[in-house]
Amino acid sequence: MHDFTMTKELEEVIQLSREVSIDFKHYYIHSHHLLASILRSPCLASKYLQDVDQQKWEEISRKELEPDEEGDIDDSLPLTVVAENILAHAEVLAMSRGYEAINTVDVLIVLLAFHNPVREFLNKRGILMQEVLSQHYGAEASLPELPLEWEETILPRTWSFLSEANRQQIREKLLTVVSILESYDRYEEMYALCKVMLAVEPDNKECLYFSALSRYLQRDFDTASPILESLLDEPAYHENCRYMLGFIAAENGDESYMINEAKRRLAMDPDNAFDLNLLGYYLSEQSQYEEAQVHLKKALQLDPENDDALANLGFSLYKLGQVEDGIAAIEQSLMLNKSHYNAYHQLGLIYKETGDKMKARHNLEKALYYNNEPLYAMYRQKIAELLQELD
Repeated sequence: MHDFTMTKELEEVIQLSREVSIDFKHYYIHSHHLLASILRSPCLASKYLQDVDQQKWEEISRKELEPDEEGDIDDSLPLTVVAENILAHAEVLAMSRGYEAINTVDVLIVLLAFHNPVREFLNKRGILMQEVLSQHYGAEASLPELPLEWEETILPRTWSFLSEANRQQIREKLLTVVSILESYDRYEEMYALCKVMLAVEPDNKECLYFSALSRYLQRDFDTASPILESLLDEPAYHENCRYMLGFIAAENGDESYMINEAKRRLAMDPDNAFDLNLLGYYLSEQSQYEEAQVHLKKALQLDPENDDALANLGFSLYKLGQVEDGIAAIEQSLMLNKSHYNAYHQLGLIYKETGDKMKARHNLEKALYYNNEPLYAMYRQKIAELLQELD
Protein backbone atom coordinates (compact mmCIF):
# COMPACT_ATOMS: atom_id res chain seq x y z
CA MET A 1 0.00 0.00 0.00
CA HIS A 2 1.12 3.55 -0.75
CA ASP A 3 2.37 5.30 2.38
CA PHE A 4 -0.62 7.53 3.15
CA THR A 5 -0.56 9.98 6.06
CA MET A 6 -3.70 9.32 8.10
CA THR A 7 -5.35 10.64 11.23
CA LYS A 8 -5.42 8.24 14.16
CA GLU A 9 -9.16 7.59 13.71
CA LEU A 10 -8.62 6.61 10.06
CA GLU A 11 -5.70 4.36 10.98
CA GLU A 12 -8.05 2.58 13.40
CA VAL A 13 -10.70 2.24 10.69
CA ILE A 14 -8.16 0.74 8.26
CA GLN A 15 -7.06 -1.75 10.91
CA LEU A 16 -10.69 -2.62 11.58
CA SER A 17 -11.17 -3.03 7.80
CA ARG A 18 -8.59 -5.81 7.91
CA GLU A 19 -10.55 -7.51 10.68
CA VAL A 20 -13.83 -7.06 8.77
CA SER A 21 -12.22 -8.46 5.61
CA ILE A 22 -11.04 -11.54 7.50
CA ASP A 23 -14.51 -11.88 9.05
CA PHE A 24 -15.98 -11.78 5.53
CA LYS A 25 -13.36 -14.36 4.42
CA HIS A 26 -11.65 -12.04 1.94
CA TYR A 27 -7.98 -11.58 1.17
CA TYR A 28 -8.16 -7.89 0.19
CA ILE A 29 -9.69 -4.77 1.72
CA HIS A 30 -12.58 -3.66 -0.51
CA SER A 31 -14.54 -0.41 -0.46
CA HIS A 32 -17.36 -2.43 1.16
CA HIS A 33 -15.07 -3.13 4.13
CA LEU A 34 -14.16 0.55 4.45
CA LEU A 35 -17.80 1.55 4.92
CA ALA A 36 -18.50 -1.40 7.21
CA SER A 37 -15.58 -0.34 9.40
CA ILE A 38 -16.62 3.32 9.44
CA LEU A 39 -20.11 2.23 10.53
CA ARG A 40 -18.63 0.10 13.32
CA SER A 41 -16.40 2.92 14.60
CA PRO A 42 -16.90 6.13 16.58
CA CYS A 43 -15.13 8.37 14.04
CA LEU A 44 -15.42 11.78 12.35
CA ALA A 45 -17.61 10.37 9.57
CA SER A 46 -20.11 8.88 12.03
CA LYS A 47 -22.22 12.03 12.31
CA TYR A 48 -23.09 11.85 8.60
CA LEU A 49 -24.15 8.20 8.87
CA GLN A 50 -26.37 8.17 11.95
CA ASP A 51 -29.41 6.71 10.18
CA VAL A 52 -27.49 4.06 8.24
CA ASP A 53 -28.20 0.43 9.13
CA GLN A 54 -24.81 -1.21 9.75
CA GLN A 55 -26.24 -4.73 9.78
CA LYS A 56 -28.06 -4.15 6.49
CA TRP A 57 -24.85 -2.98 4.81
CA GLU A 58 -22.90 -5.97 6.07
CA GLU A 59 -25.59 -8.33 4.78
CA ILE A 60 -25.41 -6.65 1.37
CA SER A 61 -21.60 -6.80 1.38
CA ARG A 62 -21.50 -10.51 2.18
CA LYS A 63 -23.97 -11.14 -0.63
CA GLU A 64 -22.35 -8.90 -3.26
CA LEU A 65 -18.64 -9.56 -2.81
CA GLU A 66 -17.21 -12.42 -4.80
CA PRO A 67 -14.53 -14.47 -3.03
CA ASP A 68 -11.05 -13.12 -3.72
CA GLU A 69 -8.41 -15.18 -5.45
CA GLU A 70 -6.34 -17.42 -3.21
CA GLY A 71 -4.20 -15.51 -0.73
CA ASP A 72 -3.01 -15.30 2.85
CA ILE A 73 -5.26 -13.98 5.59
CA ASP A 74 -3.11 -11.99 8.01
CA ASP A 75 -2.82 -8.54 9.57
CA SER A 76 -1.20 -7.04 6.46
CA LEU A 77 -4.07 -7.55 4.04
CA PRO A 78 -3.59 -5.36 0.95
CA LEU A 79 -6.11 -2.90 -0.46
CA THR A 80 -7.82 -3.57 -3.77
CA VAL A 81 -6.89 -1.17 -6.58
CA VAL A 82 -10.25 0.59 -6.08
CA ALA A 83 -9.71 0.97 -2.33
CA GLU A 84 -6.20 2.32 -2.86
CA ASN A 85 -7.56 4.84 -5.39
CA ILE A 86 -10.11 5.92 -2.77
CA LEU A 87 -7.34 6.74 -0.31
CA ALA A 88 -5.30 8.44 -3.05
CA HIS A 89 -8.26 10.63 -3.95
CA ALA A 90 -8.95 11.35 -0.27
CA GLU A 91 -5.33 12.46 0.04
CA VAL A 92 -5.79 14.89 -2.87
CA LEU A 93 -8.90 16.28 -1.15
CA ALA A 94 -7.20 16.68 2.23
CA MET A 95 -4.20 18.43 0.69
CA SER A 96 -6.47 20.77 -1.29
CA ARG A 97 -7.98 21.87 2.04
CA GLY A 98 -4.56 22.41 3.63
CA TYR A 99 -4.33 19.17 5.63
CA GLU A 100 -1.51 16.65 5.52
CA ALA A 101 -3.45 13.72 6.99
CA ILE A 102 -6.51 11.99 5.54
CA ASN A 103 -9.51 11.51 7.84
CA THR A 104 -12.60 9.30 7.62
CA VAL A 105 -14.77 12.12 6.24
CA ASP A 106 -12.35 12.51 3.32
CA VAL A 107 -12.76 8.80 2.64
CA LEU A 108 -16.56 9.04 2.93
CA ILE A 109 -16.67 11.98 0.49
CA VAL A 110 -14.66 10.03 -2.07
CA LEU A 111 -16.82 6.92 -1.60
CA LEU A 112 -19.78 9.14 -2.52
CA ALA A 113 -18.00 10.66 -5.52
CA PHE A 114 -17.89 7.78 -8.00
CA HIS A 115 -20.18 4.95 -9.10
CA ASN A 116 -19.83 2.06 -6.68
CA PRO A 117 -22.09 -0.03 -4.39
CA VAL A 118 -21.28 2.13 -1.34
CA ARG A 119 -22.52 5.28 -3.09
CA GLU A 120 -25.67 3.55 -4.32
CA PHE A 121 -26.44 2.33 -0.79
CA LEU A 122 -25.81 5.71 0.86
CA ASN A 123 -27.56 7.75 -1.85
CA LYS A 124 -30.70 5.71 -1.21
CA ARG A 125 -30.53 6.94 2.36
CA GLY A 126 -30.31 10.53 1.15
CA ILE A 127 -26.57 10.90 1.81
CA LEU A 128 -24.94 12.79 -1.06
CA MET A 129 -21.34 13.70 -1.72
CA GLN A 130 -21.87 17.44 -2.16
CA GLU A 131 -23.85 17.71 1.07
CA VAL A 132 -21.19 15.96 3.16
CA LEU A 133 -18.45 17.97 1.45
CA SER A 134 -20.26 21.27 2.09
CA GLN A 135 -21.10 20.47 5.70
CA HIS A 136 -17.56 19.39 6.51
CA TYR A 137 -15.46 21.85 4.50
CA GLY A 138 -17.90 24.69 3.80
CA ALA A 139 -20.37 25.63 1.07
CA GLU A 140 -17.62 26.81 -1.28
CA ALA A 141 -15.72 23.52 -1.15
CA SER A 142 -15.31 21.37 -4.24
CA LEU A 143 -13.78 17.94 -4.75
CA PRO A 144 -10.60 18.01 -6.84
CA GLU A 145 -10.37 15.30 -9.47
CA LEU A 146 -8.34 12.15 -8.94
CA PRO A 147 -5.22 12.69 -11.10
CA LEU A 148 -5.03 10.04 -13.80
CA GLU A 149 -1.86 10.33 -15.82
CA TRP A 150 -1.58 8.59 -19.14
CA GLU A 151 2.12 8.44 -19.85
CA GLU A 152 2.20 6.27 -22.95
CA THR A 153 2.57 7.87 -26.36
CA ILE A 154 0.81 5.69 -28.90
CA LEU A 155 1.72 6.55 -32.47
CA PRO A 156 0.74 4.53 -35.56
CA ARG A 157 4.31 4.61 -36.86
CA THR A 158 5.75 3.07 -33.66
CA TRP A 159 2.89 0.74 -32.67
CA SER A 160 3.80 -1.87 -35.27
CA PHE A 161 7.31 -2.18 -33.83
CA LEU A 162 6.11 -3.08 -30.33
CA SER A 163 5.94 -6.69 -29.19
CA GLU A 164 2.48 -8.13 -28.57
CA ALA A 165 3.30 -8.34 -24.86
CA ASN A 166 4.08 -4.61 -24.76
CA ARG A 167 0.93 -3.81 -26.72
CA GLN A 168 -1.20 -5.83 -24.32
CA GLN A 169 0.37 -4.07 -21.35
CA ILE A 170 -0.54 -0.69 -22.87
CA ARG A 171 -4.09 -1.85 -23.69
CA GLU A 172 -4.67 -3.03 -20.13
CA LYS A 173 -3.29 0.17 -18.61
CA LEU A 174 -5.38 2.34 -20.90
CA LEU A 175 -8.58 0.41 -20.25
CA THR A 176 -7.99 0.59 -16.49
CA VAL A 177 -7.83 4.38 -16.74
CA VAL A 178 -10.91 4.40 -19.01
CA SER A 179 -12.89 2.40 -16.44
CA ILE A 180 -11.93 4.80 -13.65
CA LEU A 181 -12.92 7.78 -15.81
CA GLU A 182 -16.31 6.16 -16.45
CA SER A 183 -16.89 5.63 -12.72
CA TYR A 184 -16.31 9.35 -12.11
CA ASP A 185 -18.56 10.47 -15.02
CA ARG A 186 -15.52 11.94 -16.80
CA TYR A 187 -16.91 10.99 -20.18
CA GLU A 188 -15.07 13.46 -22.40
CA GLU A 189 -11.68 12.25 -21.12
CA MET A 190 -12.89 8.67 -21.45
CA TYR A 191 -13.81 9.23 -25.10
CA ALA A 192 -10.54 11.02 -25.88
CA LEU A 193 -8.49 8.16 -24.42
CA CYS A 194 -10.43 5.58 -26.42
CA LYS A 195 -9.69 7.55 -29.57
CA VAL A 196 -5.97 7.34 -28.77
CA MET A 197 -6.13 3.55 -28.89
CA LEU A 198 -8.52 3.42 -31.84
CA ALA A 199 -6.06 5.49 -33.87
CA VAL A 200 -3.68 2.51 -33.87
CA GLU A 201 -6.23 -0.31 -33.46
CA PRO A 202 -9.47 0.74 -35.18
CA ASP A 203 -11.03 -2.68 -34.53
CA ASN A 204 -10.28 -2.83 -30.80
CA LYS A 205 -13.69 -3.99 -29.57
CA GLU A 206 -13.25 -2.91 -25.95
CA CYS A 207 -12.26 0.62 -26.94
CA LEU A 208 -15.07 0.79 -29.48
CA TYR A 209 -17.54 -0.24 -26.79
CA PHE A 210 -16.24 2.26 -24.24
CA SER A 211 -16.16 5.04 -26.83
CA ALA A 212 -19.82 4.32 -27.66
CA LEU A 213 -20.69 4.13 -23.96
CA SER A 214 -19.08 7.51 -23.28
CA ARG A 215 -21.09 9.11 -26.09
CA TYR A 216 -24.31 7.39 -24.98
CA LEU A 217 -23.91 8.59 -21.40
CA GLN A 218 -23.45 12.14 -22.73
CA ARG A 219 -26.61 11.78 -24.86
CA ASP A 220 -24.57 12.03 -28.06
CA PHE A 221 -26.77 9.36 -29.58
CA ASP A 222 -25.82 10.15 -33.19
CA THR A 223 -22.22 9.17 -32.48
CA ALA A 224 -23.04 6.26 -30.18
CA SER A 225 -25.68 4.48 -32.29
CA PRO A 226 -23.58 3.34 -35.29
CA ILE A 227 -20.82 2.06 -32.99
CA LEU A 228 -23.35 0.15 -30.87
CA GLU A 229 -24.89 -1.35 -34.01
CA SER A 230 -21.45 -2.45 -35.22
CA LEU A 231 -20.95 -4.41 -31.97
CA LEU A 232 -24.27 -6.27 -31.98
CA ASP A 233 -22.63 -9.44 -33.29
CA GLU A 234 -20.05 -9.42 -30.50
CA PRO A 235 -21.26 -11.79 -27.72
CA ALA A 236 -19.49 -9.82 -24.97
CA TYR A 237 -21.35 -6.61 -25.85
CA HIS A 238 -24.53 -7.85 -27.52
CA GLU A 239 -26.98 -7.43 -24.63
CA ASN A 240 -25.64 -4.08 -23.43
CA CYS A 241 -25.67 -2.68 -26.96
CA ARG A 242 -29.26 -3.81 -27.53
CA TYR A 243 -30.30 -2.19 -24.26
CA MET A 244 -28.65 1.13 -25.11
CA LEU A 245 -30.09 1.14 -28.62
CA GLY A 246 -33.51 0.47 -27.09
CA PHE A 247 -33.11 3.38 -24.70
CA ILE A 248 -32.07 5.64 -27.58
CA ALA A 249 -35.13 4.56 -29.58
CA ALA A 250 -37.38 5.26 -26.58
CA GLU A 251 -35.81 8.70 -26.08
CA ASN A 252 -36.62 9.37 -29.73
CA GLY A 253 -40.26 8.43 -29.14
CA ASP A 254 -40.31 4.72 -30.02
CA GLU A 255 -41.02 2.85 -26.76
CA SER A 256 -41.98 -0.29 -28.70
CA TYR A 257 -38.30 -1.16 -29.26
CA MET A 258 -37.63 -1.28 -25.52
CA ILE A 259 -40.89 -3.12 -24.83
CA ASN A 260 -39.91 -5.80 -27.34
CA GLU A 261 -36.41 -5.97 -25.83
CA ALA A 262 -37.80 -6.51 -22.33
CA LYS A 263 -40.19 -9.19 -23.61
CA ARG A 264 -37.34 -10.93 -25.47
CA ARG A 265 -35.20 -11.04 -22.34
CA LEU A 266 -38.12 -12.15 -20.16
CA ALA A 267 -38.73 -15.04 -22.54
CA MET A 268 -35.25 -16.26 -21.56
CA ASP A 269 -35.54 -15.30 -17.87
CA PRO A 270 -39.19 -14.81 -16.77
CA ASP A 271 -38.24 -13.97 -13.18
CA ASN A 272 -35.91 -11.07 -13.92
CA ALA A 273 -37.20 -8.21 -11.76
CA PHE A 274 -35.15 -5.61 -13.66
CA ASP A 275 -36.73 -6.51 -17.00
CA LEU A 276 -40.21 -6.82 -15.48
CA ASN A 277 -39.87 -3.27 -14.16
CA LEU A 278 -38.47 -2.11 -17.50
CA LEU A 279 -41.44 -3.61 -19.34
CA GLY A 280 -43.90 -2.12 -16.87
CA TYR A 281 -42.34 1.32 -17.14
CA TYR A 282 -42.44 1.49 -20.93
CA LEU A 283 -45.95 0.02 -21.11
CA SER A 284 -46.97 2.81 -18.74
CA GLU A 285 -45.28 5.32 -21.04
CA GLN A 286 -47.61 4.03 -23.76
CA SER A 287 -50.61 4.41 -21.40
CA GLN A 288 -51.04 0.63 -21.12
CA TYR A 289 -51.47 0.88 -17.36
CA GLU A 290 -53.46 -2.32 -16.77
CA GLU A 291 -50.81 -4.50 -18.40
CA ALA A 292 -48.02 -2.43 -16.84
CA GLN A 293 -49.17 -3.06 -13.29
CA VAL A 294 -49.22 -6.84 -13.82
CA HIS A 295 -45.50 -6.86 -14.63
CA LEU A 296 -44.64 -4.33 -11.93
CA LYS A 297 -46.44 -6.34 -9.24
CA LYS A 298 -44.55 -9.45 -10.31
CA ALA A 299 -41.26 -7.52 -10.13
CA LEU A 300 -42.13 -6.56 -6.55
CA GLN A 301 -43.00 -10.13 -5.62
CA LEU A 302 -39.50 -11.11 -6.73
CA ASP A 303 -37.80 -8.05 -5.24
CA PRO A 304 -39.92 -6.29 -2.57
CA GLU A 305 -37.30 -3.52 -2.20
CA ASN A 306 -37.31 -2.60 -5.89
CA ASP A 307 -37.94 1.12 -5.45
CA ASP A 308 -38.17 1.70 -9.22
CA ALA A 309 -40.95 -0.86 -9.59
CA LEU A 310 -42.81 0.58 -6.58
CA ALA A 311 -42.73 4.11 -8.00
CA ASN A 312 -43.78 2.93 -11.46
CA LEU A 313 -46.59 0.82 -9.99
CA GLY A 314 -47.76 3.82 -7.99
CA PHE A 315 -47.98 5.99 -11.09
CA SER A 316 -49.85 3.28 -13.01
CA LEU A 317 -52.33 2.90 -10.13
CA TYR A 318 -52.88 6.67 -10.12
CA LYS A 319 -53.58 6.63 -13.85
CA LEU A 320 -56.09 3.82 -13.26
CA GLY A 321 -57.96 6.06 -10.81
CA GLN A 322 -56.51 4.62 -7.61
CA VAL A 323 -55.05 7.93 -6.46
CA GLU A 324 -54.46 7.17 -2.77
CA ASP A 325 -52.95 3.75 -3.47
CA GLY A 326 -50.76 5.27 -6.16
CA ILE A 327 -49.42 8.01 -3.89
CA ALA A 328 -48.85 5.49 -1.07
CA ALA A 329 -46.77 3.24 -3.36
CA ILE A 330 -44.60 6.14 -4.54
CA GLU A 331 -44.09 7.35 -0.97
CA GLN A 332 -43.08 3.81 -0.01
CA SER A 333 -40.58 3.89 -2.88
CA LEU A 334 -39.10 7.09 -1.44
CA MET A 335 -38.74 5.42 1.95
CA LEU A 336 -36.53 2.84 0.23
CA ASN A 337 -34.64 5.42 -1.84
CA LYS A 338 -34.66 8.99 -0.57
CA SER A 339 -32.87 10.28 -3.67
CA HIS A 340 -35.18 8.63 -6.24
CA TYR A 341 -35.70 11.59 -8.56
CA ASN A 342 -38.16 9.81 -10.85
CA ALA A 343 -40.41 9.02 -7.87
CA TYR A 344 -40.34 12.70 -6.85
CA HIS A 345 -41.11 13.59 -10.48
CA GLN A 346 -44.09 11.21 -10.57
CA LEU A 347 -45.39 12.44 -7.22
CA GLY A 348 -45.00 16.06 -8.30
CA LEU A 349 -46.94 15.35 -11.48
CA ILE A 350 -49.76 13.68 -9.53
CA TYR A 351 -50.07 16.62 -7.12
CA LYS A 352 -49.96 19.08 -10.02
CA GLU A 353 -52.77 17.24 -11.81
CA THR A 354 -54.83 16.97 -8.61
CA GLY A 355 -54.43 20.67 -7.85
CA ASP A 356 -52.05 20.65 -4.87
CA LYS A 357 -49.51 23.18 -6.14
CA MET A 358 -47.49 23.35 -2.91
CA LYS A 359 -46.83 19.59 -2.79
CA ALA A 360 -46.29 19.53 -6.54
CA ARG A 361 -43.59 22.19 -6.30
CA HIS A 362 -41.92 20.52 -3.31
CA ASN A 363 -41.63 17.18 -5.10
CA LEU A 364 -40.62 18.58 -8.47
CA GLU A 365 -37.86 20.65 -6.85
CA LYS A 366 -36.66 17.48 -5.13
CA ALA A 367 -36.66 15.69 -8.48
CA LEU A 368 -34.57 18.47 -10.01
CA TYR A 369 -32.17 18.44 -7.06
CA TYR A 370 -31.47 14.71 -7.21
CA ASN A 371 -31.35 14.33 -11.01
CA ASN A 372 -27.74 15.12 -11.91
CA GLU A 373 -26.88 12.45 -14.48
CA PRO A 374 -26.17 13.70 -18.03
CA LEU A 375 -28.04 10.71 -19.51
CA TYR A 376 -31.28 11.94 -17.95
CA ALA A 377 -30.84 15.64 -18.77
CA MET A 378 -34.01 15.51 -20.88
CA TYR A 379 -36.04 14.85 -17.72
CA ARG A 380 -34.50 17.84 -15.99
CA GLN A 381 -35.88 19.96 -18.79
CA LYS A 382 -39.34 18.42 -18.42
CA ILE A 383 -39.30 18.98 -14.66
CA ALA A 384 -38.21 22.60 -15.11
CA GLU A 385 -41.11 23.14 -17.53
CA LEU A 386 -43.58 21.67 -15.01
CA LEU A 387 -42.26 24.02 -12.33
CA GLN A 388 -42.74 27.00 -14.65
CA GLU A 389 -46.36 25.96 -15.17
CA LEU A 390 -46.89 26.20 -11.39
CA ASP A 391 -45.83 29.87 -11.29
